[in-house]
This record gives sequence, C-alpha cells and structure tokens, in this order.
Amino acid sequence: MENEKSNLEVLSDLLKYQGFGEEPKLLNALKENVVSGRKEFTLQHEAQFKEQDKLINAVLHFRKSDQTGMVYFNKFDATVENPKDPEKSRSHTFYISKGIGVTLKEAFNLLEGRAVRRDMIGAETQQKYNAWLLLDFREKDAHNNYKMDRFTEGYGFNLKEKLAELPIKFQYEDGPSRLLKNLEKGNLVTVTYSHDGHTAEGTISANVRYKNINESKSLREFRKEHMGQENTVSTKKENDAPGKQKKTNKGNKKEEPGEKVPEGVGEVKKTRHK
Repeated sequence: MENEKSNLEVLSDLLKYQGFGEEPKLLNALKENVVSGRKEFTLQHEAQFKEQDKLINAVLHFRKSDQTGMVYFNKFDATVENPKDPEKSRSHTFYISKGIGVTLKEAFNLLEGRAVRRDMIGAETQQKYNAWLLLDFREKDAHNNYKMDRFTEGYGFNLKEKLAELPIKFQYEDGPSRLLKNLEKGNLVTVTYSHDGHTAEGTISANVRYKNINESKSLREFRKEHMGQENTVSTKKENDAPGKQKKTNKGNKKEEPGEKVPEGVGEVKKTRHK
C-alpha cells in the first residue's frame, strides 16, 4: 500500500501541474483505478477557460508498467468544442513522458491556433532546447494528429522586441514581464494602448510564423488614427502560411514522434468530470 500511496501522490501532483486541478471527484477516480490494479484506464475531464466560452474535453490515459508496477500518466486526448460550428471542433493527442508535457491550458491554446513557447527534450537526442510549438491544421499524421511545427531561436522571432514597438500602457512595474509570459503560454491577452491622451483596449497574441504580433481591430485602428501607423503588425493567422516551410530554414522543425514538453499550470474557470 505504501508504494501505491507514493504512486498516487506522484500522479495527483502531476495532474495538478498539468492544469487538471485538484478536484476530489477526479482524484477519487484516479485512486480507485490505481488501487484496483487495473493495467490501463482512462479518466475524463472538461474545462472552460476565462477568456473564451469554448469547452475543452480531455481523455486522460494511464498505464501500469510491467517492469515497475507503477501507474503512469502517458497522454491525453484533447478536443476543443465549437458549439457554433461543430465541424470546426479540433482534436489532438498530447503525450507526456517522465512527467513532462503541455498543460491543459496550453493544449487549448494550441488547438485554438496560437503558438506556445516551451522548453523541450528531443525524442532522439534527449537534449533540452527551447522552441515555440504550433499545430499545423493543414496536415495530419498517421495517428490522425495535426503536425506540430517547432520554431527554435534560430528562426529569428523576438517577442520582446516586437512588444516594445507597441504603445502598450502598463499599470504595474512587472507588467511587461507578465505580458511576455502570458503570450509565451499562448494566451490571448487584453491590453491597453495609450498615445497623446488617447487610449484603446483590445487583444494581442504572438504570431510566430510571421515573426509578428496579432492585434484586434480596435488596436490596429487606434495606431492608424492616433499614431499615423498602418498595419505594420501582422493580421495573418498562424495557420494561413502558404505552402510548407523550406527545409533550409533551420529554426523551424517538425515534431518528432514522442516529443516531450515540460509542464506548466493553466488557469481554469470551470471544470467538470465524467
């Protein structure tokens, strides 16, 4: 029982840091399956994040090792529902290895077409490197997953420099660093532009493929009207890129099977378990 308790603690902590929360119903279902000795089992989870009304449904996959007898959280199948147009709902399987994988909130952002910046471990080299992740909705692999593009430092996108070009008004001293972290997590962030006594509110997100920042219409119009700037910031979506990336572009890589990505924590508005 001591081994099972330790296993449960590790799994419970992992679910927390992967953004699945600490709700008793989910943890009780986990405990029941681990104690029962089942070799494989799944748990279901549903969440809604603050900035949008869309739901993300996840099926969590667990498997007991034949060698160690320990239960491991190996992957989760995530689906973002689009109630207005069900045909536009998207699904993808995110793998976890040795406790390292994208969080539920990051999975949501990726399925919404936004890029996420993470430390990663190469499946073959086992070496850590940093990259932006972006799902390519134009192409699927043999497992019915979207292709995952990875943009490393060599790609030449500097988010901090791009943010410095915008007239963003910050209320707190740590505002710039907090904004940077939020955008790197793939979040759609509300900001305020300020210039010569005029202000406007809107949303921005990182547009890694085009090495730029997406702005909502209100922010683009503000810069044009009050600063005399045309749309120097990209309005193209991440997945609008024509054709494939050239093989000579060393900063852009395709996801290797079993790619490993470290965890983080997403903020959940509502959660439901089945």
